[in-house]
Amino acid sequence: MFAVIREKVYLTPFLLLLLLLVLQTPLMAPFFHDGFFPTHDGIQTIRIFEYYQSLKFGAFPPRWASGLLYGYGYPLFVFYNPVVYLLGSIFVFAGFNFLTATKIVFILGFLLGVAGIFLLLREFTDNLSAFVGSIIYSLAPYRAVDVYIRGDLAEFFAFSLFPLILWLNLKFLKSQKVFSSIYPLSVLLALLILSHNISAFIYLIFLFGFNIFYIFIYIKKKRRIEIFHKLLWSVCLSLAMSCFYWLPLLVEMRFVQIERVTTAFSYTQYYLTLEQIWQSAWGFGGFLQENPMSLQLGKMIILLSLLALFLNLLVKTKMKKMIIFIGLVLMGSTFLETRSSQFIWKGVALLGFLQFPWRLHILSTVCGVILSGFFVYLLEDLVDGWKKKGKILILVLAAGVILLSYEESHTFFREKYFFEDKPVAETTTGEEYLPKWVKTKPSDYPPDKVVFLKGSGRIENLEWGYHRKKFTAISSEDSQIRLAHIYYPGWTAYVNNSRAEIDYSNEGGVMEISIPKGRNVVSFVFRRTWWGLIADAISLTGGITTLALVCKSLILGHPHPILLENGKDN
Repeated sequence: MFAVIREKVYLTPFLLLLLLLVLQTPLMAPFFHDGFFPTHDGIQTIRIFEYYQSLKFGAFPPRWASGLLYGYGYPLFVFYNPVVYLLGSIFVFAGFNFLTATKIVFILGFLLGVAGIFLLLREFTDNLSAFVGSIIYSLAPYRAVDVYIRGDLAEFFAFSLFPLILWLNLKFLKSQKVFSSIYPLSVLLALLILSHNISAFIYLIFLFGFNIFYIFIYIKKKRRIEIFHKLLWSVCLSLAMSCFYWLPLLVEMRFVQIERVTTAFSYTQYYLTLEQIWQSAWGFGGFLQENPMSLQLGKMIILLSLLALFLNLLVKTKMKKMIIFIGLVLMGSTFLETRSSQFIWKGVALLGFLQFPWRLHILSTVCGVILSGFFVYLLEDLVDGWKKKGKILILVLAAGVILLSYEESHTFFREKYFFEDKPVAETTTGEEYLPKWVKTKPSDYPPDKVVFLKGSGRIENLEWGYHRKKFTAISSEDSQIRLAHIYYPGWTAYVNNSRAEIDYSNEGGVMEISIPKGRNVVSFVFRRTWWGLIADAISLTGGITTLALVCKSLILGHPHPILLENGKDN
């Protein structure tokens, strides 16, 4: 009997997915108000503006944010993942204003996340279980914290991409269909890396463990090496396509004050207690401030995960080992959020890159939601012989779970909406990307963009472009001039079309050059570095290779489409 409810739930998968997308509307309601609500990271619109300006003036990919740090410039886009800012810029080019574009990218995150978790849970279970699990995911406390408290657009977008990635990864492992799984997986993995590097670090470690587990438990021995090679190929393609971002980042970390990250955010201050994971009051302040944000995992997620592990002992299923694996990951990631795991954090220095132990909620939440879906699925099996009463019980329990999840999460939103005017500084917290040669950070906009330090003269025809500053300097003697813009590798100066040496040894790290007596045409141009050119070439090669392989598959033929095909292994 439950075969009927599993396959239909009186609705097709497409209609269920459409219903889930519609049900996101109340959660996204704050984005339909005028203005914006205050968040910890409430400068996303400024970053989109700067990214758009860089694109508008011909830079792709953007690296230097010329308008930040009070117009002195800042290498924000060398280090900050570009996907959400690129998406926002695309919407601005399409005619939306910057604030609306920011809201649209957040909304895309909501829709991508719920679609991805539905497809993933349906691959593991069935329609009803996937629907209930998707509602729980939509109402997960940490998703609300990411959006409505922290305002972390990049992390939220990566958080939303991962279920789609895990779904495609699982699809490939179960079907071994390269065209319909591996190539889309490669693109999404690249997007994950380009969305939020800390989230990518967490999720890629999980994917590695998940794939090793699945290959050795569910794949026949003779196929293991072949499948592993194809997954490795997918990772290589994704790394190649995203190389334009991560290679310059690694090279240029030596130019900036990256050590300020660990100074500003020492992970030792950000452990959670078990009480906080279970229940913590909903606040809007920072973790160490008054009225701190809630970092509860979610009571329904915790309870249903425990019940799923219990039912796994009672119900016979081919997914028994998978449920145990997901449960172990959930317990492991939760343990790493507590002070009891401090010995691991001290022993594995790379973990400090995460900044906050509670950031592992992005993994704990996904694992908990998967187990919640398994709970409904296993419960269906358990009461399969109860006929009509069993069906009613499952539907009532599913409705109860949804309502309790909402009750737990209904305090997500504020009533006050506004957009606060702020001076445009660096838009980062710890000044970690300030070049090392900047000893005195600018605190206001410069009164003059070009000044004479030595000698005398005047400036005419000033063109203050985004990546090109050009003017005519008329001096009565050999002089030295200063540009109110910080030096960074890539900036090149020209005097009368001849390259000039830039001196940036001053306190502010701004650019100074010498000019001869007379009328001089001076320009400062931001160009790609040699390592940036190499990275761009690798990314272009990776993109072309992926496209060529897709075209080859189309020409030679490929397996039937798999979207929304129920391929559960149970």
